[in-house]
Amino acid sequence: MEKMGSYYNVRKYASPEPTWGAFGAEETQGYVASGTLTSTNLLSTIPVVSSIDSLNYDASSIPTGTSLKIQFSQDGSSWYDHTGDSDWDTMLQGTDNSIDLSSLSWSGANFYYRVEFNSDGTNTPVLDEIRLYITAH
Repeated sequence: MEKMGSYYNVRKYASPEPTWGAFGAEETQGYVASGTLTSTNLLSTIPVVSSIDSLNYDASSIPTGTSLKIQFSQDGSSWYDHTGDSDWDTMLQGTDNSIDLSSLSWSGANFYYRVEFNSDGTNTPVLDEIRLYITAH
């Protein structure tokens, strides 16, 4: 089994960047209500992928009133949950959480994910790391 991962530093600011003023003033703007992060193709450099097995992640904080949700794709346009439905999988707070992707029966050199971040305006969830586990031959 081979381990693949992608790491993102997600900031709470949207475009345009806030301007600097009095110390701490930029922190009073709060969080946007929601946003979606879409990955690039995680398997573009792997020549032969016989199965896409699971996606593990660390989410250090999902405060009450906020959420993290994830979907998966092989073409970047059709999105599915881990069962193959067009729903979203709800992500849980904690380390080394695992989503079993074997029921999708996916193989090949294309895999994308997208994560929806939902905030209550004051708090936001924190997704620290995502790791994709595959079988390559």
